Amino acid sequence: MELFLNPISWLGIGAVLMLLELIIPGGIVFFLGSACIIVAAAIYLDLVTSWIGALTLFFISSLVLIITLRALFSRFIEGDSTIANTNEIL
Repeated sequence: MELFLNPISWLGIGAVLMLLELIIPGGIVFFLGSACIIVAAAIYLDLVTSWIGALTLFFISSLVLIITLRALFSRFIEGDSTIANTNEIL
C-alpha cells in the first residue's frame, strides 16, 4: 500500500494519463490525470496520510473535474460535427 502514498507514482500515473489524451480524445482521461496530480500534491503536503484517503480524494476530485470542467471546456473546444440533409425512404 506504500505505492498509494508515494507522490512520485501519482505524478507518473497522472503524466501518463494526460499524454494518453493525445491518443484517446474525449477529455475524460485528461481529467483523471489532473486528479492524480491533485492527489500527488495533497500527499506531498501531508494533507493525505492514508491510502484510503488518497483513493477517496482521487475519486472525488476526478468526479468533480469531469462533471464541472468537461462541460466548460466542451463549450469552448468543439469537435467536428456536420449536419446534412438526408432523404430517407420509409
